[in-house]
Amino acid sequence: MVDIILKVWFVILIIALIFCLFMMLRIPFVDHNHDVIIKSIYQYKINCIGKNKFFEMSQIEYSDMEDVGKTLFRFWDWGYTRILPKDKFEMIKPYIK
Repeated sequence: MVDIILKVWFVILIIALIFCLFMMLRIPFVDHNHDVIIKSIYQYKINCIGKNKFFEMSQIEYSDMEDVGKTLFRFWDWGYTRILPKDKFEMIKPYIK
């Protein structure tokens, strides 16, 4: 009986280790993608100021971005297209470098 419990515990620890390693690889990607979106929103706002389009500047806010934790646990999505809603993402798409 003890042998079975140890095997189950070992499997649980291996799964936890694999999950931790996966998250260690994923966190820099999520951080980079959020930085890309933040920089493109900034460039969009600077461009709006330069063209005197102050109303358009307030259409996209940093608070419109998805939370980092929510993005982090969406395991299948490695891009930055779903961090903002689609209509707002299309507005900043030209500023993504």
